Amino acid sequence: VGKICGILPAIELKSRLFGHFLVSLPYFTYGGVLADSDAVSEALYSALFDESKLLGAGHVELRATCTQESLQKTMPAKLSKVSMVRSLPDSIDQLWDDIGTKVRAQIKKAQRFELSMKFGKGELLDDFYQVFAENMRDLGTPVYSKQFFKELIDSNLKDSFDIGVVYFQGKPVSTCFLMQHKSMMEIPWASALNSVNHMNVNMYMYWEILQHAIHRQNQFFDFGRSSKDA
Repeated sequence: VGKICGILPAIELKSRLFGHFLVSLPYFTYGGVLADSDAVSEALYSALFDESKLLGAGHVELRATCTQESLQKTMPAKLSKVSMVRSLPDSIDQLWDDIGTKVRAQIKKAQRFELSMKFGKGELLDDFYQVFAENMRDLGTPVYSKQFFKELIDSNLKDSFDIGVVYFQGKPVSTCFLMQHKSMMEIPWASALNSVNHMNVNMYMYWEILQHAIHRQNQFFDFGRSSKDA
């Protein structure tokens, strides 16, 4: 009695484009239920569906992973996206050997432009958001507010978040927002300016990020979701 045995976070969204629905969770790659047993999971799902009807929502979206196979047996599932996760070696030298000649050549090309990268917290937020907002605008995608990222950085979980910014000639040109949980580091947001694409800046940034992940003693790096065979 009184023990928490499961949780299913959900956010109510109302959009002229996508309609009225509940999602677990918006903005992030993953969501869904955390529970001690299948029975607890089913009770939470049932309660959420009941709540969606009370709210008049059109549907519920659960951003569950493929490990939650029981969901696929009882609910409609979209399986067009896959997660891209790489295991990390103990040393950067081993990672350099593992990535292969072609990728090493792309990284070396970027390094000739004398790029630099910083990792930090709130002190890099302005530079991060400058690049992120411009890139989202160019993609035609609505951008989250800067306050959203500030709340994450200032939260009780701030040790789980890092901001990374790549600089060229003293100006921010590429950026990322990183999350870490246990032995996994994830990159939910990354952006680069179109003006520096010819420099292979993203290859440089991801090489620096993977080194950072190893320094932080992560065993895996999650590159996020992609369409199958893309």
